[in-house]
Amino acid sequence: MILCSLLNQPDPIPGSQKPAWQLVEESQLLPARPVLLIPQPSHAVLAGDLAQALLPEAFGELPANIIRAIRMHDSGWGTLDAAQIHQARAGANDEIKHGVEVPLASFLHVPSADAVRAWKASVDEAEKIAPECGFIVSHHFSLLSVRGDRAHASFAKNEAARRERILRTSQASPTDLERWTDALGFCDLLSLYLCGYSCAGISASASLPRVHPARRSDVPALTIDRTGEQISLSQPLIRPGTRVELHGLKHPASQTGSAAVALGWTFA
Repeated sequence: MILCSLLNQPDPIPGSQKPAWQLVEESQLLPARPVLLIPQPSHAVLAGDLAQALLPEAFGELPANIIRAIRMHDSGWGTLDAAQIHQARAGANDEIKHGVEVPLASFLHVPSADAVRAWKASVDEAEKIAPECGFIVSHHFSLLSVRGDRAHASFAKNEAARRERILRTSQASPTDLERWTDALGFCDLLSLYLCGYSCAGISASASLPRVHPARRSDVPALTIDRTGEQISLSQPLIRPGTRVELHGLKHPASQTGSAAVALGWTFA
């Protein structure tokens, strides 16, 4: 689950710039309520919409099945997020009437074993689309795994074996698989930035890597700026005029009216 505070936050010091991932992490620490509950699969759909709008100079042409894999790369989180939404809805009345807050866990703070199960389920679903789709989702989560974490280490080992198996029969070149993994990582982080940070009403510049954010690279990062609903990149890698949208659930919700909240951004 991605948690986004719906309270307007003060803008940072003018001229300051942080990495987009750092801003995402900060946004998930203690988001002020009310918050928007954004399921991971919904964030992944947004990442797929961004991939669909990428210009070829970003990562070359992306095949349709790779865009589909990006759109589904967090499908394994669905059960966990659904359970958390159910718990939040069940306790909403107490939270409104008595101020007893329902515990909410961001995707960054779920137990490692739960995260690994969601990762593996996501990779399994991606491999059903095509072997190369399973490869890039596997590589994406393996790059995100934390050294020293036993559950993450076991996942990374098993997924390395999966990718070796896929490579033996895949018709995709290693170069293509790497650039598609970078495209997934780029769209994933851009979507997380929009979901977790940008929706809080903050106008700030951030740096966005041109490669998968977990890779080390000498390639200069992009700068992303937000003014209202307009997003601009220092190098226009998203088709100008592209409009992307996302829906989440407000928590705690008012006792009248819908809990659904729609967000949208347009790229300059």
